[in-house]
Amino acid sequence: MINYLNVIRLIGGCKKRSILNVPYTNLHGGRCVRPTLINVREIFFDLIKNDITNKTIFDLYAGSGSLGFEAISRGAKYVLFLETNKSFVKKLYINKNKLNFCKSVRIIKTNSIKHINKVASNSFDIIFIDPPFCRGLAYPSINLLELNGWLNDKALIYLEVESKLDLFLLPTTWTLYKELTLGKYHILLYRRFLNFTATQQRKK
Repeated sequence: MINYLNVIRLIGGCKKRSILNVPYTNLHGGRCVRPTLINVREIFFDLIKNDITNKTIFDLYAGSGSLGFEAISRGAKYVLFLETNKSFVKKLYINKNKLNFCKSVRIIKTNSIKHINKVASNSFDIIFIDPPFCRGLAYPSINLLELNGWLNDKALIYLEVESKLDLFLLPTTWTLYKELTLGKYHILLYRRFLNFTATQQRKK
């Protein structure tokens, strides 16, 4: 049984104050939606406000879709959502139609790791990596995105992981732009530069 009482409100752009209805899973052990905190969304979109217009977005673990829908509301050109959970995919389609984002949003029901474990047909300007916690998905996602050409030069990468996860060796093309820890959430924003050669390491 899915509870649809969980709601998220968009906080900026042409669809400001629009509500997303978001399912979260029940008592039977399914995956729960963990929407990005509203204050984190505010900080993030304030940082990239000059980088979002007409940009292409890739949301690897869409869940509620709050980041991708917020990006389109604020002027992004296109978002590709990947999501493996059938109930979450259904709600993504409902919200896409409700917001009238039919031409600017594509949703694929798939395993994200399998999807990016191939040479990219398109590369993207802004990437959201917000996997379920404690599943070991962060590093494979990072490496496959870089290896298979999913990222444009100067792409922005939003990474949200559990705070206890240490991120040491990342692609040599990534440089840390902003880092924030809020309770169990660890949020990092990277910029990709093809001519950046120093290996990125986060100090303990």
